[in-house]
Amino acid sequence: MTFFSFLPLIVLLGGSAALAQEPQRAQAPDYYPELKRHFSSLLGINTAQPRGNELEAARYLYGVLDDERIDWEIYESTPGRAALAAFLRAPKNTGGKPLLLLSHLDTVGADAEQWQTPPFTPVEKNGEIYARGASDCKDLTAINLMTLVALKRSGAELSRDVIMLATPDEEAGSGYGLAWLLETRWKGKPPGGYALNEGGGVITDEAGKPLLVFVETAGKMYLDLRLTAEGTAGHSALPPRSNSIYSLAAALAAVERLKLPVRVTPTAEKFFRSIYAIQGADGRTTFDLFFSGDSRKAAAAAETIAYDPFFNAQLRDTVTPTVVRAGQDNNAVPAQAWALLNCRLLYDSGVDDFVEQIRKTVAPYGVTVSVVESPRLPFPAAMTQDDELYRAITAVAGTQMPGVAVAGGMIPGTTDSEFLRRAGVIAYGLGAPKSYGELDEAHAPDEKIRLDSLYRYFDFVYGVAREFAVVSTQPAKPVSGAVKPAGQPSR
Repeated sequence: MTFFSFLPLIVLLGGSAALAQEPQRAQAPDYYPELKRHFSSLLGINTAQPRGNELEAARYLYGVLDDERIDWEIYESTPGRAALAAFLRAPKNTGGKPLLLLSHLDTVGADAEQWQTPPFTPVEKNGEIYARGASDCKDLTAINLMTLVALKRSGAELSRDVIMLATPDEEAGSGYGLAWLLETRWKGKPPGGYALNEGGGVITDEAGKPLLVFVETAGKMYLDLRLTAEGTAGHSALPPRSNSIYSLAAALAAVERLKLPVRVTPTAEKFFRSIYAIQGADGRTTFDLFFSGDSRKAAAAAETIAYDPFFNAQLRDTVTPTVVRAGQDNNAVPAQAWALLNCRLLYDSGVDDFVEQIRKTVAPYGVTVSVVESPRLPFPAAMTQDDELYRAITAVAGTQMPGVAVAGGMIPGTTDSEFLRRAGVIAYGLGAPKSYGELDEAHAPDEKIRLDSLYRYFDFVYGVAREFAVVSTQPAKPVSGAVKPAGQPSR
């Protein structure tokens, strides 16, 4: 149910401290051309919702896995909608819980008329690849595939099983995907104890130098509410006293004015403390006030911080009207008008209390509220960031991106990690390096990814997998040598 690439829209308040160094690249077997080939092949397979057709992408994956003699299984929830799992087995009795490398095969749709390139034909230009799914999330599917292949070819001794899982239907709620797998095939017990998924990212400056490694550690609850206004139907030449459209408009305006309270969850506090060091002087002053313990100063600082949409989503529940419907004829007043409110609640918010607050807000306008989709409760808790997988993530970040801050945090939406966490899996989200101007390209026309970002993303995922699942005392390093994308200057 992703709506963008889940890289945070972070404004570094007052500028950023110059802490980051250039990423470290090791000379090692070069998997980049092979990764690019698999990535391009997956992009050329149309797996857009609502049809999906993920089985065709799964067939491509198991063709590669067969060549590498890696075991795999296919799970088909309905004709054409398939998940693929592939397995690298550790020696028996190692004691380590398996690592699950998760991604999804489906994409949102694409209107070809809004694209400069064919959305389901990968096009490379200026060191970038354009196609639907380039950043959400066939990049990660190709990376997970190449990670499994590289681990197998390396001959490394595993301390735990490593399992690649590529699922269908994530963009539409996973009813044919991971949710179905957990309910019908795995009976609530997924094969992994830890998981890496989408949801995070590496924020860079415009030159590509990393500034922040953002690790997704929690999502927000998804809630849809319908506001319905009733009025008197009739001819528009004789306007009735009760017009459903006016009533609905007044209720929506009241919702817009609603000031939802700031609440600092433990996850938000960890996140803001983690990014303190990369703030400029003004930013650090604001954060000092935020953490001062003085409620008045903290509240004022919170409003300043919440000016950024991503920071705001960390601090409060949000509500946004997304659909409005009323009337069919130009000269007829409709008897009913309605709107959909899409709400994203902090992971520990009270859903019933929130719905009641919306009801009280719109009741003066004669508008009723009904729940269209509600989160399944209890909602999974945020990751604590004190486990061995998170330590592996920070260790690899420190090796590959020396001096760069690592911050775990909550995303404004949700990913399939919700289902894994509900089943007791420790799951974190990683992502590709992107600059501020590239953050919101997934789901948009001309979706793309820089090849250099794809390669660094692979380096990071492979590095974490090695650090976490390979018997070794050596720190993880990127698997590939630096490759200069065509038409791009060296970093």
